[in-house]
Amino acid sequence: AFKNDVNFWRKNKSMEGLSMRTIVINASCQLVIFFYLLDNDTSWVVLFSSGVGTLIEFWKVTKACKVEVDRSGRLPKLKFSHRESYEKSNTREYDEIASRYLSYALYPLLLCYA
Repeated sequence: AFKNDVNFWRKNKSMEGLSMRTIVINASCQLVIFFYLLDNDTSWVVLFSSGVGTLIEFWKVTKACKVEVDRSGRLPKLKFSHRESYEKSNTREYDEIASRYLSYALYPLLLCYA
């Protein structure tokens, strides 16, 4: 599965039809899962597989958006900006609409869970 994922993203030149927000959320979720597995003394095989998956997810984030390090303050900050192909397509607009409607259901569910 890693091979197909890497091949797709290596050849991909346009973000048209791909949600940048989803890619960032997937990378964040994968990182949380990796830390959970690390905390629970999981086997090295599962940790290795999850770690490689996490690295691939963050590599996809760098392919999906421009990531820059801002060193103007005391602590360096990461700045994320949209790729040109994402800005020009209608994908950004649809991504914002879908995220807004999803948040209408997600936030109340999250509050009830907490």
